[in-house]
Amino acid sequence: MPYSDISSAKKVLPQESPRFMSLNGTWKFKWVGKPEERPVEFFKADYDVTAWDEITVPSNWQLQGYGTPIYTNVPNPFQSDPPRVTSTPPENFTNYKNRNPVGSYRRDFVLPNEWSDREVFIHFDGVDSAFYIWVNGQKVGYSQESRTPAEFNITKYLKKGKNILAAEVYRWCDGSYMEDQDFWRLSGIYRDVYLFATPSIHIRDFFVKTDLDENCKDAILTIDAELINYSESKSAK
Repeated sequence: MPYSDISSAKKVLPQESPRFMSLNGTWKFKWVGKPEERPVEFFKADYDVTAWDEITVPSNWQLQGYGTPIYTNVPNPFQSDPPRVTSTPPENFTNYKNRNPVGSYRRDFVLPNEWSDREVFIHFDGVDSAFYIWVNGQKVGYSQESRTPAEFNITKYLKKGKNILAAEVYRWCDGSYMEDQDFWRLSGIYRDVYLFATPSIHIRDFFVKTDLDENCKDAILTIDAELINYSESKSAK
């Protein structure tokens, strides 16, 4: 997480940084039991979502009254037919009628003025199991893998004033075969969502290595830093 000064960085908490904005809270929400029933163009600015339900993010939608929680150990919770997840299962399967529920999420946000000359990223800490996102009607990307974060650079999609964020979340995807373990199957944006802003040229990642001497008294500190350049300049100062 980028910080503007040493003092705020020492506090560690992301919300202490002026370059952080949480998107947790109330989102507009529409749940359907099958992909073909989803509101296909809901990401467009002129699509009216005022009559939609509201849902708290982060949360699992089954725990908010949408769909059914499923617990399995070894068997898949859908008909095994890799990579497909919507093949016809036995009638006693929970998802016999609702093969692959979809949750459509929308909310608005306004960026701080101080972010106008920075790169802006959106970060999802956890979405189960797969999702597409749009910003201001433009498709940004897709991600799957329920237990790892997903991050997108959304700078070129943003505008001054109100911005519209849309996410289309699928209960199952082909990656669900890899996630077949002993746990409850729950869905939705179930971990934090936030924005953060960086300079156009910044440290994107780093690795710290400390080699202690044989007495464990002195050490050599080595830092490998990965720089990334989103500017038009070929060099950084």
